[in-house]
Amino acid sequence: AEKFGKELRRSIGQPGLPEVLSIGKSSKDYRKRADRFFDFCSRMRFRITPSQCLDNSLCDYADFQYVDGEGVEHGEKLKASLNALYPELLGPSLCHVPNFVRSLKGWRRMAPTRSRNAIPEAVMFAISAILDRRGHAEMGLVNRTLFSTYLRPSALFMLMTVDLLEAPSSISGMAPFPALILAPEERDERTKTGQYDQTVLLDDARDPRLGMELIGQRDLRREQFGLTAEADVGELPLFGVKPKQFVEEWKSAVEWLKLGDMCRSPYQNRHGGPSRDIQLRLRGLLEVQRRGHWQSATSLTNYEKAARLHKLIAQVEPWVLELGEEYRLRCKGDGPMSSRPRPPCRPRPSPQNASQIHML
Repeated sequence: AEKFGKELRRSIGQPGLPEVLSIGKSSKDYRKRADRFFDFCSRMRFRITPSQCLDNSLCDYADFQYVDGEGVEHGEKLKASLNALYPELLGPSLCHVPNFVRSLKGWRRMAPTRSRNAIPEAVMFAISAILDRRGHAEMGLVNRTLFSTYLRPSALFMLMTVDLLEAPSSISGMAPFPALILAPEERDERTKTGQYDQTVLLDDARDPRLGMELIGQRDLRREQFGLTAEADVGELPLFGVKPKQFVEEWKSAVEWLKLGDMCRSPYQNRHGGPSRDIQLRLRGLLEVQRRGHWQSATSLTNYEKAARLHKLIAQVEPWVLELGEEYRLRCKGDGPMSSRPRPPCRPRPSPQNASQIHML
């Protein structure tokens, strides 16, 4: 009593002393995980009441975290956090959130590996080529953007059309490239690391038309919803594809290319982009660190795996590498810039895959 004092807690909205002590040393981690979920709901304008809305919000949050390469323990710890801090939300035996319980079961079955390889550039373009060839041009563009910008998949899918800025005029004295702005302060959003107004220039020398294709994607989305640039108030997502659908098609393309365990999650693009840029000496270590918004060089070493690219590329069939390089050159183009994604080239198959080309 002398240590904690006699005062009201639960009556004024704070957890009671025995409640806090029951959580133990995990209380700080629980609070952090719960706040991250509530921040997500705030950004996406999701409701958490009644229970059906909470269930839907938890399922969508699980989708985003799964696409980001998080293991099922991320969802389990969120469940424990809400159960400890807000027991009235989940109810006894999680009866209020049955779909979230089902999501955890599927997440546990399909949880990606914790050790992620870097995706070689040619492999990334080959996957994009298959997605495009199957009629999923937008998904192919998503895949290329993840690789070039080092963005987390969840961060990319939360971009709005107004977050894509066109290149400034030549007389401005600024870099002549389109840019993405993450977590704009005007919307009171923060990134996963709690930052505002982080910027990524679309200045990829290996994929120079990416910025213009993203502008074409933005204009197409506005056209679909009958919006002008002046009427766009920042509520229209840049991409219409759902994260879960993207992962399913991405894995289907990986399976068709017979890439095995090399490619398990689109999150590996966040490893592949930095590794390629350092291996080809396109950017220095400090520039790569700033582009990926890593707080320290130590964090960068967890993502940059340029040396392993040599080992990984040796495991890929030559026809897959040829397909990727041909598609990269097609995307790069030699004529005037187009605002719409161009169709991919047909793969140059090896004999054992020749019979499968008609299936694309």
